[in-house]
Amino acid sequence: MKKIIFYLILVLFVNSQSFSQVNLYNWVNFTNGQTILSLATYKNIVWASTNGGLVKYDNNTNITTFYNKGNSKIPINNLQKITCDTNGLVWGFVKNRCLFSFDGTVYKEYNPSNSLIPSTFVNDICIDKQNKVWLSSYLGLIHFDGINFTLIDNITGGLPSPNIYKIATDSKNNLWITSMDSGLIKFNGINFKCFNSGNSPLAPYSVTYVNCDDTTVWVISNSKVRSYNGVSWAVLDSAAGFNSQYPNSINIDKTKNKVVLLISGAALLAISISLGNYMPIAILMFFWLLAGVGQSFTELPSQILIAENVELHEQGKVYGAHFAWSHLWWAIAYPIAGFTGTQFRNTDFLIGGGMTFCLLLILCIYYFLKRK
Repeated sequence: MKKIIFYLILVLFVNSQSFSQVNLYNWVNFTNGQTILSLATYKNIVWASTNGGLVKYDNNTNITTFYNKGNSKIPINNLQKITCDTNGLVWGFVKNRCLFSFDGTVYKEYNPSNSLIPSTFVNDICIDKQNKVWLSSYLGLIHFDGINFTLIDNITGGLPSPNIYKIATDSKNNLWITSMDSGLIKFNGINFKCFNSGNSPLAPYSVTYVNCDDTTVWVISNSKVRSYNGVSWAVLDSAAGFNSQYPNSINIDKTKNKVVLLISGAALLAISISLGNYMPIAILMFFWLLAGVGQSFTELPSQILIAENVELHEQGKVYGAHFAWSHLWWAIAYPIAGFTGTQFRNTDFLIGGGMTFCLLLILCIYYFLKRK
């Protein structure tokens, strides 16, 4: 909710501002940022491309900085889609002109006169997990590794269709592409796979937008928001509490709250249990309270995942299955607790906490290796 309020405030602020810069030759650059074309974030920084240049907002200092052709090296004010790489560098394109990068000081442009970029008729841009730039164009996919441009088209590169528009990358570095006549296309760096009416709910000429979070691909098709988790498709409609009739874009909240909650809750639970053999009853009651907080933290992410990824009419069944599965672990935990309580009376809590730490470590290693 805080992010939504912030973006609304940013839009209203930019809409109400006209900004100028006087240079040494007394030229005055009057611009109007009433149209925000794209937003990109890097850590605490929010960038906005407008028809009046770039806007940078620092969440920590609440300082807003405007960059336009009058006060920076940016040669044109009407910038379009932008994104940020893992180093905080802003990448974007000006349609029919160039690809560019900007760090707040240095502006670098890639156009046909100074590079081998295959086309400037660009529709979309994204950055993959290896910090490589991908562009969708009317010629096909364009890949830029910081030195060389590579065109992947439908003639020699295996691209199913040259009519591509939106692109996005997932956590496994797969590229997802919307196509006017081929539905949704997945590219793993070697092979292409099409999702259309033959193997999905997506019809040709219907997919208009795509974005990805850690586990799910989100698309807009026939004015409906659909999600794909790698196995099955779901739709966000009025039954799921989604009432927008004509969605045109999807933005992903990429904060790691669920992961942080799960790890911190399990760690808090393990610490609270481990010290049980060595504390007086008064202090033990306090740590028992912390153990309850830790257990709540570990339970919340699963509830959030179900709410976010399961259709409303199916949630009751999934919650029931989750309840049964989670309580199955008591059948494992109780015998362990009974054994350690009778055989290791002076260290049973320490053993239980140690086992919790070990299980948490194994799961963390598995999670982070899978993400790579």
